[in-house]
Amino acid sequence: MSYELAYDPDKEIIYGRLYGYIDADVIMHVAIELAQLIQRHECYRFLNDAREATLTQSVHDVTLMPDIMAVAGVSLQCKRAFVVREMSAETEFLQGIADVSGHNLRVFTDIDEANEWLMRS
Repeated sequence: MSYELAYDPDKEIIYGRLYGYIDADVIMHVAIELAQLIQRHECYRFLNDAREATLTQSVHDVTLMPDIMAVAGVSLQCKRAFVVREMSAETEFLQGIADVSGHNLRVFTDIDEANEWLMRS
C-alpha cells in the first residue's frame, strides 16, 4: 500500500505519509487505520504528508474523500492537515468539499505551517 501511519506520543499527533497514486481506495485504507489509531491513542490531530503522492484527478473520488473518512469512523472533531507539493484544482476542491461537509481539514504546501496549525487549539 502507498502509505504509512504512526502515532507520535511526544507531540500527540498521528503522522501519515502518502506516496504514489492516491485514489478513493487508498484513502479508504488510510481512513480505517487512522480511525483505529485515533481510538487507540485518543488523538485527534493528523498530519498527512502527501508531497510524494499524486492525487487522483477524478472529481468523483475527490468528492468522496471526506465521506470516506467519516464512514471509516474518523470523527469530525479530528483536526487534519493535508500537505501537498503544490495547490491544484483537486486540492482546492477537496478543501471546499471538506469545509461544506463539516470536516476540520486544511490543505497546506508548507509542513511547518501544517504542524503549527495542528498544535493550535
